[in-house]
Amino acid sequence: MPDINPIPDNNYYDQGTYFLVTISPSTWAALGIGLSLALSVVGSAWGIWVTASSLMGAAVKEPRIRSKNIISIIFCEAVAIYGIILAIILNVCLKESWIIMYLENSKTRTQQNKKQNKIKHNNINKNTTTLTDDNVWVI
Repeated sequence: MPDINPIPDNNYYDQGTYFLVTISPSTWAALGIGLSLALSVVGSAWGIWVTASSLMGAAVKEPRIRSKNIISIIFCEAVAIYGIILAIILNVCLKESWIIMYLENSKTRTQQNKKQNKIKHNNINKNTTTLTDDNVWVI
């Protein structure tokens, strides 16, 4: 049974770098968008947890400050909202770049197909022979 190894034999890439190089750039962009969204929400949740626990401790000692310190929780929620807005903006930019890449690739493919068809057409014209009386057999 032959050993199937997709890594080229020139030893330029090892297992880790070959894996990283073969990943599509759009996959890295999508991973970044997902991480920005997830980390902003996790950071916001952690900030709300820390702030709310300290506000509860403070409210036990001073009951009148309960409603005044709600602004700190609102700032923590704003971090999550900023992360969601950032993910939406990056996703729209990513889709626009995919559309631009697709259009550029389709133009390049169209030009390559035209060149190949022209070459094929020229080769067909060179290889065809016209019928004359010499190469027609009458039975």
